[in-house]
Amino acid sequence: MVVSLVLLYNSVRPIFKWLWIAGIAVIICSSLLFGVYIQASVYKGFFAYAAGLQSYAPLFDWLSEKKEECVILVAGNQKQKVAELPNLLLGFTPCDSYGLSWGYTIMPNERIFHNLMVYLRLKGITPETVSNYLKDNRREVNTYLYSNWKGMYESTDFPDFSDTLLKERIKKFPADYSDFFKSDFKSQLAKYRLDYILLAGSPNEEIAKVLGEAKPVFKLQELQLYRFR
Repeated sequence: MVVSLVLLYNSVRPIFKWLWIAGIAVIICSSLLFGVYIQASVYKGFFAYAAGLQSYAPLFDWLSEKKEECVILVAGNQKQKVAELPNLLLGFTPCDSYGLSWGYTIMPNERIFHNLMVYLRLKGITPETVSNYLKDNRREVNTYLYSNWKGMYESTDFPDFSDTLLKERIKKFPADYSDFFKSDFKSQLAKYRLDYILLAGSPNEEIAKVLGEAKPVFKLQELQLYRFR
């Protein structure tokens, strides 16, 4: 490409000066128009989604006005809200999210494994079905149990290097999850700081037991915020 441009510059430009200028102008205008088209397409494609996020504003305002740090667990049967709210809470409120789908390398492994167990229990995974879930959702599970980047992404590069800890953790996880599942869920949640449970839609059996007869401290359409006690 570079060689072709240099040849055209040295051969065409001296003879057909105006043609060269017109060609450059066409290339510049085409690039600008293509850029505008791409930006307009992105804007059109994500406008409805971005506008929908504004519906969370009253909840975020309520939490921000309290001016206190807190930790929130998001649960419920509305999968999209359960997936997007934990990160939005981090960005727009002074609160932290209880169970994220990833962990920092400086986070204790026990806490990361705990988050995975809470996540699976909220999804209704039982000790009888957890082994199949681990097999069918390897990439998702790897984001919790990996010990290096190769294990996380299952990269085929560097065949002499592997994530042996990941294999050991996956092998041991069903037994650990079985013990976790037998214990009281509310007591397990209380092992780490938790101030609120944000319910998006209807609760599953596990969350219903945790909430008991509690009344929401804030309601916004299908979102209900409960104080964890």
